[in-house]
Amino acid sequence: MAETYAGVKFRTKFIAKEIPKDKRIEKLKKWCRIFSKKGFSPPYGTGSAGNLSFRIKKNTHSFVITAANTKLDKKTKDEDFVIVKSVNMKKKIVFCIGMKKPSSESILHYLIYKSRKDANSVLHAHCRKISKNAAKLKIIETKKEYPYGTVKLAKSVLEIIENEKFIEMKNHGFVSLGKNIDEAGNLALRLYQKC
Repeated sequence: MAETYAGVKFRTKFIAKEIPKDKRIEKLKKWCRIFSKKGFSPPYGTGSAGNLSFRIKKNTHSFVITAANTKLDKKTKDEDFVIVKSVNMKKKIVFCIGMKKPSSESILHYLIYKSRKDANSVLHAHCRKISKNAAKLKIIETKKEYPYGTVKLAKSVLEIIENEKFIEMKNHGFVSLGKNIDEAGNLALRLYQKC
């Protein structure tokens, strides 16, 4: 994670400038605190590394995600979350509802939700212990390293995540999937404990 934070690498079009309302945001905040405490979301730029999301409704690709450059700790507020309604992949435009730009990895989350109907939560964070022990834990890793927030990085994840619930992105961090937020979070904690 030597790369300097340079913001999002897509255009953002706001459908509405309002704070998202969904009771599951409290659950996402809880996991922001847990990941922060475990060191999975270290300081990065003026925020934290990593991004957490959940699918809003079954059979849709809309999701709630942490905003770009958000501190994932006990101070995370409702306005630190954004609803991504859709993505124009050709033009690299993310359409959203919120007060801030969505996470730089919004395209990654979007493509995972689009390809994995069983995933209702996608948690991306960083853990040196898990990365170091990935082979031992039989965690599949992307073949190449790509810069954060790029379509190339997202596509490299899609190449290997088809039947996996947890993968490593080469020299970047992990992605944990679950049928709900707790399942995705607890999977990451279990693998961390196995280290």
